[in-house]
Amino acid sequence: MRLIAGVALAALTAAPAAAAEQTYPVGRFSEISASSPAEVQVRTGAPASARAVGDAAALSRLDVHVEGDKLVIRTRRGMRWPGRARATVYVTVPALRAASVAGSGDVRVDRVAGPDFAGSVAGSGNLAVAELRTRTATLASAGSGNINAAGVVDQLQASAAGSGNIDARRVRARSARVSAVGSGNVEAQASQQAEVVSVGSGNAIVSGTTNCRVRARGSGEARCG
Repeated sequence: MRLIAGVALAALTAAPAAAAEQTYPVGRFSEISASSPAEVQVRTGAPASARAVGDAAALSRLDVHVEGDKLVIRTRRGMRWPGRARATVYVTVPALRAASVAGSGDVRVDRVAGPDFAGSVAGSGNLAVAELRTRTATLASAGSGNINAAGVVDQLQASAAGSGNIDARRVRARSARVSAVGSGNVEAQASQQAEVVSVGSGNAIVSGTTNCRVRARGSGEARCG
């Protein structure tokens, strides 16, 4: 009897959390703000949509809605994320202009096309953009999360003010302005001109051109060429 009870208890303990799925009614939006532990995967397409898959306990605490032109993904007010519960939010958007990460969940974007894009990280979550096709791109990290991007832009601005790194070496930019004012590193490339600034312990490095203005005031390295 004890053996049977022990086996039953072990099976109950090992049982996975109940899986669930939730679809959210969303209107038009072109920005995303993510501040929950949920992972967010963004696909360019139409129509706009948002769907979450994961542990039922996590989805019951997940708030996904549109405010103005922004899709907000966050933990419900007054609630805490349940331990190690996991959830993934799948987002489809016709054109994305901005994405911000303020939680511990990662945000992955397949493609951005348009005049401008702004990506920022202020938490421990990471932001990755597989393909940028814009006139200007602004990347900013103020937390411990990292930003990774690839693509083609005319003007790139990348600034790391926290401990997170910005890797824009696969972004082919004509001009770049990069700065490291924290302990995080910033790496980019530019074909025509660049401005490189390091005022913290992080490194700011731009490859591809020697037409640069370089300024270093901290212990980090500022380098171009």
